[in-house]
Amino acid sequence: MCSFIFRLVSKPHVVFFAFGFTYYLIAPVIIGYSGVFDGYASLEGWYRDFNNIKSEEITNYMVIVFVWFALFIIPSAFVSGKNILISFKDNHKTVSVLMLLICLSPIVIYTLFSIPALLGGYQSKGFSGKGTIATGSMYILFFAVYFLVTGSQKGYLKKSIYLFLMIVTIALLLSGTRMYFVIVFLGLITNAIFFSRKIMISYKTVLYAACLICFVLSIGIFRNGLDKEITYTGILMVFFMEPMFTWWSAINDIVYNGFNAIDYPLNFLTSFLNFIPTILVPSKEELFFKIQDITNFYSPLGAESIYVSISANFGYMFGSLYMFFLGLYYALLYKLAKKSLIIRTYYICVCVVLPFQFFRDGFEIYNKQIFSNFLLVPLTILIFIYIFSYFYLYI
Repeated sequence: MCSFIFRLVSKPHVVFFAFGFTYYLIAPVIIGYSGVFDGYASLEGWYRDFNNIKSEEITNYMVIVFVWFALFIIPSAFVSGKNILISFKDNHKTVSVLMLLICLSPIVIYTLFSIPALLGGYQSKGFSGKGTIATGSMYILFFAVYFLVTGSQKGYLKKSIYLFLMIVTIALLLSGTRMYFVIVFLGLITNAIFFSRKIMISYKTVLYAACLICFVLSIGIFRNGLDKEITYTGILMVFFMEPMFTWWSAINDIVYNGFNAIDYPLNFLTSFLNFIPTILVPSKEELFFKIQDITNFYSPLGAESIYVSISANFGYMFGSLYMFFLGLYYALLYKLAKKSLIIRTYYICVCVVLPFQFFRDGFEIYNKQIFSNFLLVPLTILIFIYIFSYFYLYI
């Protein structure tokens, strides 16, 4: 039994999914029943809506999400891969890395020119270019992870990729976008922890992790105006406000819509239109069905629980199938990641969006991340670079 559990937790997607599941889908229920944060003015509306849910509805909800959890995990229990690495031919010619930097440099240049607008912090939400910068940061992250995975991050040109990533990530962090900072951090350490085993759980690792958590929490404390009276309960509240406010959409979905067995995935199917670059179609959001178009619910702060996304698109029965095939997709990727470095790079990137973005950002963002930002665009860039390098070397 212990060896079975160890095999599961040695797979990044299982660990990240289990964290997100507990943090976003289970913790809010426990917090709601315990009333640990009841009495804070900023959570008064949340507790008022939570108390509108009947106990039998909470029971039905818990059964559904635990079934989804089990169906996601089951494929990982049976699909495994031997660590026999077969890398595609890649001699890392200097011209290839230089072309990569040229391809990625417009993202950095755009970010640098946008810094004055981004420095508005959370008031910079009106700046339409923030989404473009966030998307660009994911392109850079893919290649940064690739150089880590291949062990070929030496050299000034390749180190420039990390400089690019640092510039874009810090700019997003200054604008109040903590999510992409965490995604980048997870992306850079996942290979070392789960594949190369270069990072061991030592006191230094724990210390660095604690410092990172305190740093991210401190941003939340100042954002919510709690810096004048910092208490242990207040710090915990800042940590759990994210899943609580995200789950607010689930509260209202359960109260207003109940539990549908089957639904039509209009939002899921049209979410793939989000792959179209905004610069080509500025009004692309008008092309696809938003979650509010297909179900009756409201989310006061805009976050969208994965429970709402799946229920509104599939219902709990077809939602179970979706979770099983999603888990199978990740399990197969893990198996292939043991055999190919480029697939390992993709696998790591799609894993690090699991603990947060999958559970809170809706299918428009999640599908774009795993199929466009981490797959179609990087492959297009790689194909272009290799074609250019081939002709360059033989002209």
